Amino acid sequence: MNYPACLTPRIAAACKPLAIFIAVLALGSFGGCKKAAPQDSAINEQAAKIAAASAPEARDVQFGKKFALLGVVAKPANAGVAFEFAWKSLAKQRLESLVPVHLTDAGGKILAQADYRQRPEHGEVGEGAIWIDAVSIPHPAFQGATTLGISIVEPNGKSLPADRGPRDWGGNRLLVPLPPDLPSKPVTFQGSLDLADCNRFTGWAADKDHPNTIVEVEIFDGEKSVARIAADAPRPDLITGGFGDGRHGFNIATPAQFKDGRQHTFSVRIADTRFELRNSPAAITCPKK
Repeated sequence: MNYPACLTPRIAAACKPLAIFIAVLALGSFGGCKKAAPQDSAINEQAAKIAAASAPEARDVQFGKKFALLGVVAKPANAGVAFEFAWKSLAKQRLESLVPVHLTDAGGKILAQADYRQRPEHGEVGEGAIWIDAVSIPHPAFQGATTLGISIVEPNGKSLPADRGPRDWGGNRLLVPLPPDLPSKPVTFQGSLDLADCNRFTGWAADKDHPNTIVEVEIFDGEKSVARIAADAPRPDLITGGFGDGRHGFNIATPAQFKDGRQHTFSVRIADTRFELRNSPAAITCPKK
């Protein structure tokens, strides 16, 4: 079945695809970049967490015997809600298909979409490769939405059928109920990465609506989590800024894995969300120890 004409984005300003790609690949060179190890435990662990937290309708759904959706979860993001997808390749293949992501109402009407294309420059993946994709959709787009629609369209325009779960479009679009606790308004997190060098990462993070609640921050190397810490150090300047008792600072030694002589692009987020602190992402190059 060919993909319906309504795919053409109609609400371009409402949806911001992140198209974040992380793959676990076989050994060898790859577009000038070093391939990940065949068994990247951090990616596998993240995918397992996504699967465990997913609605049953979104677990282990196969598309055309080529891809398996292991699960999908929703997380607060800077301007809306981010959906993280854990995928697994069921065959050796190139990643170049289109992944339509739709918010739909009870009748299946598309209210907003955040379609993204798998990135062919990453070349082939082997059978069993696992990766995480993410897209972000702003809060206003969720008005009246009840379902997340997911499908896969190959470069030739043919849609891959889903093998289970609630579906429409002749079985080609998987329909996953939106979680009942989906954030209904923009998050009120704030924070800043004030310093990031080869010795320390320092900054602050807080929830403006809950100024006396301690939040945690998480440091990522690309999409791999490398450190997590409570932002609970005293910051007198935050008291005058209206952040409760001001205990929202963090100060952590630079993770050892950054000290290998190579440039690393990292981000610092509120833990368990996709909310990035001001001045993140950034890059750092530290001498090899």
